[in-house]
Amino acid sequence: NTVADAKANVMFVKNSIIAGSSVKNFQSTDAGWDVAAWFSGNGGKTFAATSDAKLVDAFNLNFPNFLPESGSPALTGGGTPPNDGFFDQTSYIGAFNTNDWTFGWAKFTDATVTSVDEIKNLNVVPSSFNLSQNYPNPFNPSTKIKYYLPESGFVQIKVYNMLGQLVETLVNGYRASGTYEINFDASGLTSGVYIYRLQTSSNVISKKMILLK
Repeated sequence: NTVADAKANVMFVKNSIIAGSSVKNFQSTDAGWDVAAWFSGNGGKTFAATSDAKLVDAFNLNFPNFLPESGSPALTGGGTPPNDGFFDQTSYIGAFNTNDWTFGWAKFTDATVTSVDEIKNLNVVPSSFNLSQNYPNPFNPSTKIKYYLPESGFVQIKVYNMLGQLVETLVNGYRASGTYEINFDASGLTSGVYIYRLQTSSNVISKKMILLK
C-alpha cells in the first residue's frame, strides 16, 4: 500500500498488511533505523496465516477480491498520513474499506454464469437481511429473485435440485449493502422443484421455486 505525492516529493508507505508470509524482510539504507518497529508503529500489521487478514478472496489468482470482510483488521488502526491536502485521511489500513467501488469489475469479482443478470438498486439500503420468493413462480424459463443486504460482505446464492445436488451458482462474491434483483434464465434445466439458497457469513435463507416447461 504505497502512495506517492510526486509534486511534494513524498512517498507514504504505511497502513499495510503482511499475511501468510514465512519471511518478512525489511531493508533500509539507514543502519540505525529499526524498520520492523517503524512498520508496526505506523499502521502496519503482520499475521502468520492469510486467513487472519479476513479478506474476501485476495489470493484467487483468476479473480482476486482483496476487500475486507466484517471484522477484518484492515478496517481499523490506520496510521495518519501527512496532512498536506494530497493524502486521504482514513481510519482503515488497506487500500479499500467495505465500500466496494470495484463492484462489477471482472478483474476483482468472481465470474457468474451467463444465464444470470444482476441489478443493484443504489437508492435502497434495507434494514434487515432477506430473500424474496421468486416471481413468477412457477416459471418458464426465466424468473426474478430479489435479495436484501443491510451490510456489505461475501454473498453466495446457489440453486440445488431436490436431491441436494448443486445445479447453478447465481452469486459468488463480495456485495455492498443494498437491494439486488437477479434475472435467472433456467433454459438449461429440466422441469421440477428447485431450492435456491442465499448465504452470507452470518445468515442463510432457502426457498423453493418451480420450473414448469
